[in-house]
Formats: sequence, C-alpha cells, structure tokens
Amino acid sequence: MDDFVIFGNSKKELHICKHKIKMFLKEILDLELPSNKCSIFPVTYGVNFLGYNIFYNNIKIRKKNYKNFIKRTVKLNKNYKKQKIDFNLLKSSVCSYLGYCKLANTFKFNFKIFTKNFKDLVYLITN
Repeated sequence: MDDFVIFGNSKKELHICKHKIKMFLKEILDLELPSNKCSIFPVTYGVNFLGYNIFYNNIKIRKKNYKNFIKRTVKLNKNYKKQKIDFNLLKSSVCSYLGYCKLANTFKFNFKIFTKNFKDLVYLITN
C-alpha cells in the first residue's frame, strides 16, 4: 500500500511535512512523489481517496462507484433471473459492495436503492 493522506492544522505545517516525505523517499528509497498526485488544500473540499470522498465530518462514496454498482447489479440480477449465473456470484457481489460501504455514510442511499430497485434481491439474499 503506497497511498496516504496527511491532515494538518496549517499550510506551513503540511508543506514542511511534504518536504520531509519527499526527502525521505528520495534519499532512503530512491523514489519520487508525483507532483500531480500530491496536493495541499482545505479539508472542506473533501479528499478523493481510495474510492471515497473524505470530509472532516463524514465519508461518502464517489457517485461513479454508486452508478457502477447499480449498473453491475442490474446486469447480474437479470442474468441470475435468466439462470445464466449462479446465485452465489450475485450474492458475493452485493455483499462486497455492502462491505465497501461500511466505512462511508451510505444508509439513506442503500435503503433507497435496495427498497426501490432491488426488493427481490434483498429478499433472496436475506432468506
């Protein structure tokens, strides 16, 4: 794992930290931080990190990931109904998504999706 996020109380503190990290990586590991992937900005903007948008008071899942989940689950559900795929594949995909959601504030979204779009799927998985 080579991704990380650092929070600080001031820009100056973060620039010092960034410089120390760059020096460590260069001197000890002979690596360089890509300039396009190393930014300092207010936390109120949120941090796009590992599939989440992280804010100071909550964590959200990227909209792209929601859309991909819905599209994929609709396709898997259709294939399951046509008996093209095994139930375990469908279940593991949904459970994987729910595991990914555990870290984020997704209750309202998941409730909406599973009660509106995938009622039959919820019934299958929970029974």
